[in-house]
Amino acid sequence: MSTERMNQRINRLDKLSERLFGEPGEVEYAEAEELLKTAGIDPSQLKNDLYQRMLERSEKYQGAGKPLPLRLRQALEDLRPGSEKPADQATVARTTARSAIVRLFREIQELPARLESGIKPEFSAAYRKRTELSVRDKKVLDEIMDELRKQTHG
Repeated sequence: MSTERMNQRINRLDKLSERLFGEPGEVEYAEAEELLKTAGIDPSQLKNDLYQRMLERSEKYQGAGKPLPLRLRQALEDLRPGSEKPADQATVARTTARSAIVRLFREIQELPARLESGIKPEFSAAYRKRTELSVRDKKVLDEIMDELRKQTHG
């Protein structure tokens, strides 16, 4: 199957999925888990299988001495065993914000090497529909930023 045809199929499935379940950010963790179980899929096993596939792909890049593509690195971080869903919303917000900031710092540090190697930066839109952060989000981000500054500046 050609790459173009495969991309068309994937896009069609994405659109169908969004019509049925909403955008990925709108599907709650518990709802996604329930949908998988209803379909006869063990969520833990699926996560482990996906992680193994992504790990195998990353090893090919590392073996060739190439930097990992951003999305592959993100998938590995998200699917890493032990990265289970935190219990409450404050913990979820803190974990999500921390991951975003750490990922951003890592990407900034890797940017010169990526640009020199000819890899073009990947940009993606925010998953929220808002144009401004809420007061709560700003507070969480400020706390994480202060914590990261303490770690980097001793």
